[in-house]
Amino acid sequence: IEAGGKNPFIVCEDADLTRAVSSAVSGSFVDAGQRCAATSRIIIFDKVYDEFKKKFLEKVSALNVGVADSDDFGAIITEKKLLEIVSLVKEGVSRGAVLLFGGHRIEKASNGYFMEPTVLENVSEDDELSSREIFGPVVILYKVKNLDEAIELANNSEFRLSSAIHTSSTKLAEEFIKKHHTGVVRVNGATHGSEPHVSFGGVGLSGNGWREPGLKSLDFYCDWRQISYDN
Repeated sequence: IEAGGKNPFIVCEDADLTRAVSSAVSGSFVDAGQRCAATSRIIIFDKVYDEFKKKFLEKVSALNVGVADSDDFGAIITEKKLLEIVSLVKEGVSRGAVLLFGGHRIEKASNGYFMEPTVLENVSEDDELSSREIFGPVVILYKVKNLDEAIELANNSEFRLSSAIHTSSTKLAEEFIKKHHTGVVRVNGATHGSEPHVSFGGVGLSGNGWREPGLKSLDFYCDWRQISYDN
């Protein structure tokens, strides 16, 4: 099964920042973040942290929320869930999180439960905002010195579904793939599920080890038997 995520997105100092920002925005806010594979934690090398943050916030501030075809994302599923997300952000700020953008309900003339795209920083990796699957348009930025710290932070989660790393170094990408324990890894793209022909699923709280789609999913629907002929 697939059972949720708290997916990390790593930005190395040698990353193409324009591409990384575009992937991070789409990964974080498509479907208002109401996706198991949504980007939740953006982990950025300190040498490019400020530049990435500036570009990221510029793109986030240009997002349109609504139900038109031209809008970037729509409503939260219920008002109860919307109020819960707003409350979680408010409580996180009271504990020291810095709200860089959003965090509030959007009151629109049309009926619906809309929330601003929300970006936070200065959140402890053990804070509820860092550990809980919020399932909304909320993402947290973290600063790290190197890949070792990035991997340690990425692995500090009970959810292990999807992740992404942006780097021009095959060596760094392979090291991340080897040491970050998750069901799906994407290099230089957004956190996502998988194409229909590719196995998809997570470990830890994100799943029990079975894989959806792809040939591997056939195992889920089969009972294996051992048969012997003695002649």
